[in-house]
Amino acid sequence: YPAQPIEPQSVFNIDAAAHASYPIDRIATVVAAGGVEAVLGALRAHASTPQIAMLSCTTLVLFCGSGLSAPNAARAFVASGGAVEVARALRENIEDANMQLGGVTLVRYLFHLFANGVEEPALAAKDGGCIEAVLASLMRYPDHPHIAKEGIDTIMRACISIHEGSSDTT
Repeated sequence: YPAQPIEPQSVFNIDAAAHASYPIDRIATVVAAGGVEAVLGALRAHASTPQIAMLSCTTLVLFCGSGLSAPNAARAFVASGGAVEVARALRENIEDANMQLGGVTLVRYLFHLFANGVEEPALAAKDGGCIEAVLASLMRYPDHPHIAKEGIDTIMRACISIHEGSSDTT
């Protein structure tokens, strides 16, 4: 990989500075029309197909990371069993770095929402095996700069959100 700042310059980089370039209203309309459930259905049906799994995850990142509809999209995602599905897709496609990046980034957004007061996605990700799947991805691709950045950020956010949102001491 060429030496460069460790920052994805792709569809995965959906942060506040990039939001202005995304069609937030259109994304919200697609989410309201059942887009999350439709994409999750494709992920469920094609979890072992790296390209479809990766495209599903990146589309779900767009839904769960964009604008005011993001919390609703993430809640719909976890209500439909999405956390378990993304963990399964990560496990089944461990040899595909692009899919790993998409899946790890999606999990990061589930934990990122916790900091904004939306707890269900983080708790579902924890219970659905997402933390273990992200750790496996980090261990498989320690020298991939984007997986390393997204994975470490995900694990950090997971530790913080689980600590704050959990009443048990385990």
